[in-house]
Amino acid sequence: MEPGRAAYRLTSTVKRGGAPSVATRVTTSWTFASDTTRGPVPMPVSAVRFSPELSPTGTAPANETLRVPVTVLGAAANGRARSVAVSVSVDGGTSWTRVPVERGAVEIHNPRAGTGVSLRAALTDTDGNTLTQTVIDAYRTR
Repeated sequence: MEPGRAAYRLTSTVKRGGAPSVATRVTTSWTFASDTTRGPVPMPVSAVRFSPELSPTGTAPANETLRVPVTVLGAAANGRARSVAVSVSVDGGTSWTRVPVERGAVEIHNPRAGTGVSLRAALTDTDGNTLTQTVIDAYRTR
């Protein structure tokens, strides 16, 4: 690589196969800037952790509201997130509905039993670095 400041994009996708399960596909994309350094420095990337209270099999009651805590990790933690947006999908990620993040959590009205609920976070930190993190079938309803 050429020395000097440059913009980067890194994308990771993990897919699970086999029996129906939760978190069947997780895709994370980061954009960030980096410059020449004299030694190792941490990459300015972040992650979002969704922490719903689920059964041991990764399910939540259908037709009820579920509070899902949203935690920012990495470079944007500790108040360095400029914006955090969360969206939910109940059709495998074909369409998305934005839900407000309030007091570190979102509230999701769960659909009918047997439905996968997918979650997506979009984050920008105070330096302009971004994250888009999508969890298809983050949990299922029962």
